[in-house]
Amino acid sequence: LAAEGATVAGSGLATLQYVHEPGVTDLTWGHPDPTLLPVDEVAAAAETMLHEQGWKALTYGFAAGPAVMTEALIAHLPTIGERPPRPDELVVTSGNSSALSMLFSLFSRPGDVVLVEAPTYFLALRIIADHPVTVVGVRTDSEGIIPAALAEAAGRTVANRGHRFVYCVPTHNNPTGATASPARRIALADVAAKHGLTIIEDDVYREVSWHDRPGAGLAPSIWSLCDGGEVVRLGSFSKTLGPGLRVGYLTAPTAMAGSIVDSGVLDSGGGVNHFTACIVGTMIADGSYVRVRDALVASYADRSQALCRGLATGDRLRFASPGGGYFVWAELPGGLSSAEFVGQARAAGVACTDGRVFFPETADSSPHTAPGAHVRLSFSLYPADDLAAAGRTLAAVADRLVVA
Repeated sequence: LAAEGATVAGSGLATLQYVHEPGVTDLTWGHPDPTLLPVDEVAAAAETMLHEQGWKALTYGFAAGPAVMTEALIAHLPTIGERPPRPDELVVTSGNSSALSMLFSLFSRPGDVVLVEAPTYFLALRIIADHPVTVVGVRTDSEGIIPAALAEAAGRTVANRGHRFVYCVPTHNNPTGATASPARRIALADVAAKHGLTIIEDDVYREVSWHDRPGAGLAPSIWSLCDGGEVVRLGSFSKTLGPGLRVGYLTAPTAMAGSIVDSGVLDSGGGVNHFTACIVGTMIADGSYVRVRDALVASYADRSQALCRGLATGDRLRFASPGGGYFVWAELPGGLSSAEFVGQARAAGVACTDGRVFFPETADSSPHTAPGAHVRLSFSLYPADDLAAAGRTLAAVADRLVVA
């Protein structure tokens, strides 16, 4: 990555979504470590797939996704504790970001309301802002959105002709790392149904889980728990296989899935990312995907624990060790602003993300989620030793600022 950054600086041309800052351990990027990306495994799967599929891999694909991918997904999802979707509930996507944008393009109208967690994934806020809708933040606790707060916020919104959405990340949340219990998920679905809300469940980190392995104790998705409800679940292979593949999927009520499949862009272009979807489907079917996933997840578990060990060397930062995902959400000592901490941490050689960017402009707040009281730390990009050192640096900065 450093070499790539130097090339960009010299030519002005870039290949990667990354900016390198020499001398800084940058914990702002929720990106995989390049050394973990399964280049050889993907190459082998591509060769196998091309041998099996031939010309079919290079032509226009079926709008809902190629059979090799949809069949593999239907078989794979029960292994991670999910309800197997029917074919008419499943659509292959090019990842959760584009799927989210596609949902708002197809199903929202100007003035529709989108209720989101406060805090929530800050780039989801940017995606939603590309559409003429109104965003309202809803209070959260250690399990995510508070059902009573969701009911209150929904009651304040004005009913309209289009959809009203709830966007949430209930499993290994970005940025907080929180995971909602089955009871909380059902309660959210009940509130949504009562108020005519459609839940968009961003489930990108479901398979990046170590305390509760996928399918062995991790709470099922809201979509799985609420068979037939107005829930769209977004799944992706960006965090477990490689974001450059741009392959994901969504499961949705039959009518919504059908509208997506019948959309103009899929009618014109065929299936989304047909070629790479065939590769990923091949990897799921032959077992190489699970082997790659488990190796990556084991490394991320070690990295998260190393960062937390470093953070625990101080007395002032409060955080919960995550059970999965890519992030630690650290609460700063009272009276210490996130802007001051981020600036001092960078001066000490560690970059972190100011917690304020995860809050929409219109948001209820609570002590648990007060804007400016937190920073987000990503542990996915660096090896464990670097993360432990970065954690110690951040802990020392917090202790020093409080004493000062």
